[in-house]
Amino acid sequence: MSSNPLLQNTTLPRYDAIKPSHVEAAVEHLVKLVEEQLQQIEASPDGSFDDLYRHLDMISLHKQRIWMPIAHLQSVSNSEELRTVFHRVLPQVVALELQLDQNATLYRKLHKLIEHKNLTDVQRRIVDLRLRRMDLEGVALQGEAKKRFNAISQELSQLSEQFANNDLDAVKKYQLVLTKQEDIAGLPPGVLQLAAQAYRQAFDHEVSAASGPWLITLEQPSFVPFMEYSQRRDLREQLYRARIARAARAPHDNSELVNKILRLRKEAANLLRFPNFAEMNLSTKMAGNPAAVKALLDELQHVCRPKAREEHAELTAYAQEHGFDGALKQWDIAYWARRMKEERFDLDKEQLRRYFPLPQVLEGMFTLAHKLFGIRVQRDDEAVSRWHRDVSFYQVYDEDDKQIAAFFLDPYSRPQSKMGGAWMNRAVSRRRTAEGLELPACYIVCNFTQPLDDKPAMLDFYEVITIFHEFGHGLHNMLTTMDYAAVAGGNGVEWDAIELPSQFMENFCYLESVIKDISAHVDSGETLPAAMLTQLQRSKNFRLATMMLRQLSFSRADLQLHETFDPDGRDDAFALMQRVMTETLILPPLAEDRFLCSFSHIFAGGYAAGYYSYKWAEVLSADAFALFKEQGFSDAQLRNNGRHYRDTILAPGGSAHPTELFQRLRGRPPQTAALLEDCGLA
Repeated sequence: MSSNPLLQNTTLPRYDAIKPSHVEAAVEHLVKLVEEQLQQIEASPDGSFDDLYRHLDMISLHKQRIWMPIAHLQSVSNSEELRTVFHRVLPQVVALELQLDQNATLYRKLHKLIEHKNLTDVQRRIVDLRLRRMDLEGVALQGEAKKRFNAISQELSQLSEQFANNDLDAVKKYQLVLTKQEDIAGLPPGVLQLAAQAYRQAFDHEVSAASGPWLITLEQPSFVPFMEYSQRRDLREQLYRARIARAARAPHDNSELVNKILRLRKEAANLLRFPNFAEMNLSTKMAGNPAAVKALLDELQHVCRPKAREEHAELTAYAQEHGFDGALKQWDIAYWARRMKEERFDLDKEQLRRYFPLPQVLEGMFTLAHKLFGIRVQRDDEAVSRWHRDVSFYQVYDEDDKQIAAFFLDPYSRPQSKMGGAWMNRAVSRRRTAEGLELPACYIVCNFTQPLDDKPAMLDFYEVITIFHEFGHGLHNMLTTMDYAAVAGGNGVEWDAIELPSQFMENFCYLESVIKDISAHVDSGETLPAAMLTQLQRSKNFRLATMMLRQLSFSRADLQLHETFDPDGRDDAFALMQRVMTETLILPPLAEDRFLCSFSHIFAGGYAAGYYSYKWAEVLSADAFALFKEQGFSDAQLRNNGRHYRDTILAPGGSAHPTELFQRLRGRPPQTAALLEDCGLA
């Protein structure tokens, strides 16, 4: 077994040595290891919390070292071979989770620990979280009900995997090849370089950025700039229509999967005596129930919609003043909004990008982390193996120069093998074992534009915000002080609070002191000029109400699909999405819009009946940042409030309810006022 890199019992595996052929043997061994621990739990007499937790933590450790690297590589190094073997072993992993969560002896022992009332607050929280999870995984079910619940769990895991693969394959398949000069009208040099590089990589053919051909894809780094700059309205329409129909056509069609997944989720919730999946899922969240979610969404929509109407009228008037005739269509919005923003704020997006090369952004972000939290970040690629040459590795040290954490950064888009979007995942959870303290480590994954020629990757400002966002997630997991992995970092945190640390970090991107540290012109090294910074700050809320309505429409549709929608009734999920978007947005969707087919957050991720969490946590993050706004941003104030935020929000991880942690931070419950003020909607 020692030749298998997944079974070498190291904290981090040799990623570059892991092959699909290693996966099945590793999962078989994982099953044995977990079953051994379960047998010991069942055979041992009732004991202390530490006795029971030791076995549970060992199970968690085995999964961390064997299964989590496999799941990670599936998302960043996806191949047909890995996908095939992943599909084969997934049922074993799901069955193993169910075997653990439905173990009646474990459930009884956990309840007995509570009856003895000799637990610390953190231990009680761990027991409560485990019992809550077991309740929702069918521990109380018997006979045919249990058999059916488990079959549903297996099928849902397979359908979610298939949904994600279809989405990835649909993006990989679509290619808009441009060959004529008139095809590229309006595209700036940087976009042309990227498009030429994409063609070169896709067809293994040397091309020139000036003469083409050029390749445009549905990936964000390609799709967004084309929609913003192309003067070819017909091509923008073609690309937009392809985007909204993504993964809605054979052979990568998610249409049927949407209804299947919704039907199975509802059935599972009913088996657990919940009226619908939303009620079941929200029972474990800060919100608690759909009514609380709808109250927040209603409040935000009430203030957003009038402002969004104004924004659309302004954009229409601007376009017509500049020669546009007729009503704006969906494929016109990004183009005219970019032009209007650049003219109103005298900001050229591509020019702005040249001030934010990725190495400088990282250096400045790490400087901010040092000011706030006293940590030092140092690159150390030679310390570990990596799954791709573009991946870098960083060690994190505290104020006493003692190592406390580490993280991988995988920054660039790889359309043939890597899922789109940006995310953070745990690689190692902090835990104290008999062998000592295991330090936390995480993956920070983005899909930025790759470096062009001899220049470093240059980020647009949205991408700058993205890296701060994901680093915020990483800090949550790296700066925890919990010695129990079950509540270290993001573990155990209610889902609608999980975005608090990430969205909190976004706020710093607009501060003058931070901009000075993260900007350096790619040619001159000059920091962002004061005039450009002023305009950047003024542009912060440009068309924000319109963008917020879009998020609210997703949240509303997600909630309705999991609460009131009947998958077996006459209604259609796509028709429901159409209605919600029409009622919420200023510009209604096209009839052929099939956004649900690529809504991986809720059909292949953890946000089902929880997409509202972004807005819920944004209330928390804005209110948390208001503490800094109230007291100032000098280095001394950053240090004092940064340590306070670290000690009340980051360090405790999931060891207490988020409401309690926020109370420690602000001395009161969270309020929406700070968010509305930040957005210019107060």
